[in-house]
Amino acid sequence: ILGKFFDAEAADYKKEVAAKVPNYNRLLEKAGDKVLDFAMSSRIVEIDRDADRRYTFATRNAKKAAEKGEMYPQSSPMVEVWEFKNDDAESHEALTKLMEAIKGASGDLSGEDKEAVEALLKIGVPPM
Repeated sequence: ILGKFFDAEAADYKKEVAAKVPNYNRLLEKAGDKVLDFAMSSRIVEIDRDADRRYTFATRNAKKAAEKGEMYPQSSPMVEVWEFKNDDAESHEALTKLMEAIKGASGDLSGEDKEAVEALLKIGVPPM
């Protein structure tokens, strides 16, 4: 009989320990000494609304073109880097033909496009 009593008391004690109320003021006790500065300072933040409008325009047109199954050109001024395989004779020959086609099509270009193509043709196809 005493064994059952002690087992029940031990179980009750474990429940009481588990249900102990946490110290809700602990955060205030730990961080209460710190002084926070919530003073506001004036600052002017410039927002580029033109860029927002251009992005919205390009995104809208790209979605419309995708719905029609068409392609819409990239509107970002960031240069896109493409890599081509050039580790065997077949791919090297294909790149050489591509450079020849670019050279033939570059006659109608002007301005920055012509300068970019000339720089590309000057580099040429690297060896395998």
